[in-house]
Amino acid sequence: MGQENALNLTNHIYLSPYTIYRYLQNGEINLS
Repeated sequence: MGQENALNLTNHIYLSPYTIYRYLQNGEINLS
């Protein structure tokens, strides 16, 4: 579970710029 959480966190950090981009495009943040 710890490794999954670490991977999940890594994915969120990695996708951060993309998340911001989506936020700018959609006007909302979608964290799935």
